[in-house]
Amino acid sequence: MSANFNNGVYELTRYSQITVDNTEFQSAANWLAEEVTRLFSIESKSIGQQDIHFRHSPVLDSEEYKLIVNDNGVVIESTSQSGFIYGAATLIQLMDLMRRAILSTFLSAKFMINLVLLIVE
Repeated sequence: MSANFNNGVYELTRYSQITVDNTEFQSAANWLAEEVTRLFSIESKSIGQQDIHFRHSPVLDSEEYKLIVNDNGVVIESTSQSGFIYGAATLIQLMDLMRRAILSTFLSAKFMINLVLLIVE
């Protein structure tokens, strides 16, 4: 098992679309779409930008996956349904971490503003 971390950020929008290059893995993409809608209120569209793409990779072992996030979107590569599910689950975890970090920063800023207002009064 190995992990390489680079700086990659991509923002999903209301036009975001989840696509697969092999219909054999459509159920993993459907599961991701359902979870993203449930957890983040982002619904994937049938027509739109290809933001998250499930791509078959014959060089990975059966449960391995590769998750790529960059300015062009998100790619999950695997050779199996379970690999795609693991990759999608990791993506959800990363999205949740980002959401929590943004919320924490917002609440900290709000607290600091309230503190300044109390001091000024």
